[in-house]
Amino acid sequence: MTDPSSAALGDTNLVGWRAVAVEMFEGACDAVMRFPVTAAALLALAINVNLLITDIKGFWAGDDDLILPLFAAASASLAASIVLEARHAAPAFRHGAALIAALAAFCIGWWDRFSAVETWSYVAALSGLMLVAPALGRRSPDAFWLFMVRFAFAVLVSVLALFLFAGGISAILASLTYLFGVEVPHRAYEHVWAATGLLAAPLFGLGRIPRKLDDEPGMDTRKFMALGMKALGDYVAAPLILVYAVVLHAYALKIVLTGDVPRGQIGWLVLAFGLSIFAALIIIHPFLRAARAPTRMFLRLWPFVLLVPLVLLAYALRLRVADYGLTPERYLLGLFGLVTAIVLLLQLPQRTRGDIRILAGLPTVALLLASFGPQGSVGASVRSQAARFERAVGAKPIDPARNGQALAALRFLEGHDAVGRVAPASVATVDANGRPKGASALYNEVADAYGLDRKAPYGPNSRYFSKTFSQPAAVPIGGYDTIVPNLHIFGKPSKETTLTLPGGKALSFALQGGYVDVTVGAETTTFKFDEAAFRELVDSQDAAPHPLELSDGRRTMLLVPEQAYGDLNPKFEPRSLTGTLLLRKAEWE
Repeated sequence: MTDPSSAALGDTNLVGWRAVAVEMFEGACDAVMRFPVTAAALLALAINVNLLITDIKGFWAGDDDLILPLFAAASASLAASIVLEARHAAPAFRHGAALIAALAAFCIGWWDRFSAVETWSYVAALSGLMLVAPALGRRSPDAFWLFMVRFAFAVLVSVLALFLFAGGISAILASLTYLFGVEVPHRAYEHVWAATGLLAAPLFGLGRIPRKLDDEPGMDTRKFMALGMKALGDYVAAPLILVYAVVLHAYALKIVLTGDVPRGQIGWLVLAFGLSIFAALIIIHPFLRAARAPTRMFLRLWPFVLLVPLVLLAYALRLRVADYGLTPERYLLGLFGLVTAIVLLLQLPQRTRGDIRILAGLPTVALLLASFGPQGSVGASVRSQAARFERAVGAKPIDPARNGQALAALRFLEGHDAVGRVAPASVATVDANGRPKGASALYNEVADAYGLDRKAPYGPNSRYFSKTFSQPAAVPIGGYDTIVPNLHIFGKPSKETTLTLPGGKALSFALQGGYVDVTVGAETTTFKFDEAAFRELVDSQDAAPHPLELSDGRRTMLLVPEQAYGDLNPKFEPRSLTGTLLLRKAEWE
């Protein structure tokens, strides 16, 4: 007679394995049925990348630009689906809106030249939009917080699935090679990781995005996370942010008292400060009612400690834009300042005070709008730099300062394929075959058409100079009898350059304070050169160098430079010299 317990055990094992397979299949089907447009975009993205790996040149004969458009389509369609799910829209309407969002995002990413896309901000905004989508669906702040936690968990599960699945298959393939000598093509590993990372793992995560967007953290959830969140707020977030605020306010006071100009990185420091405050407020939101003294102080003070950094940011941006024009980075820093100011104003009405949906949703939507189009960071910056270029070349002759301004603006336009905006009528923007000229070729032609010196050693307001001579120079040697070619002299604390004269005496060279220190044994002598002559050499437009005479009052040397690098501000001081040195051997014996 069969043991019923063993039979039951065998049946349970069979059901268990079958349950796992059914659960995986149903999870994938659920993700596809719930987000069909997103799943289709992910499938196309995975196929395209795998075609690129096999050198079939993707869908479009060698153009891999579909990676960004397809990612954008997947992200936008998912965000649209979640927003409409939060509003309980009908499936047909939800999928239709997701398709429209996917097509719009795809077109913006595909025609990036016309839509003026800033890639990294476009990707960041679309990624953030998936996370904050319920904030646009009129969910409560607590429900929005819980969705973000669950969404972050779904992302974590996707990442773990990627490493477990792709990593496991890769380990199996590697074992076949090392244990049995089976040659596995390197591309096989790339295919595994691409297919898993772009299709299987995302579908696994999509199946774990919560359906009920109205759920709020229950008592069990609050109790489970309260201790950690309180510790994070009381011992980490609140003290560090308040100390950071003291540092920024002290720096602002220093500027007021000394009249010093804000340093170039102050904008990023203010950005990090503001984002840290927003992130802390969002993370600890459900536990604010039970907040202790440090966190309560932070909650009372955060709108006020942002005011002075915002003024500091506005002042620094005004100076930088006035000197160097608008760039996407400065545009986005200014946008952050504007968004933060709006958030602070929204703390005045009781209804919007402390609403984390605003803290998360407003910056994300603003970043998305700033990532493309004529209103975006690239479009606005291109217009600013084109105007800056036209002002710089507007008056003749073009002095070195305006030459540097024009070249800096033209380089920016070259990087964004917009040199044609400032091309004069004498410069054709297409070649003989009617195809658009490359940005580099247009850069040279436009610079030459306006008479700009493309080999200028430094630009306006530059802190450094760099000069390289492309042609040799014929120099009479006079009374010099020893030649040292290819001599490199570096500024201290770099290592000294040592050479040995024909008689055996060793000389060590180093730059110190803008002069050349020569050490012989225990004696160090300083050789000075005419600063005006050196400055004229750096400013020269000649391809061949002029020799520089160095003297310590008793001995004289002649340097024919090949390269020179150094400081312009706060004073003119060479930091590195390379060239040929002429000296008199008898003066060193």
